[in-house]
Amino acid sequence: MTQIPEILTRRPRYFPAQCLVDEDLELQHKYLSERTPWVLLRDNATHR
Repeated sequence: MTQIPEILTRRPRYFPAQCLVDEDLELQHKYLSERTPWVLLRDNATHR
């Protein structure tokens, strides 16, 4: 079985009125970029 990358286990969480910095947005981008292929693989596997 393929190992799930660590970034996918650490979803960025935000709360109202939180001041976001560049690092927060970079982490969000990295999370979404790495998550997308996994979601597509999962969706393709469940529709067969």
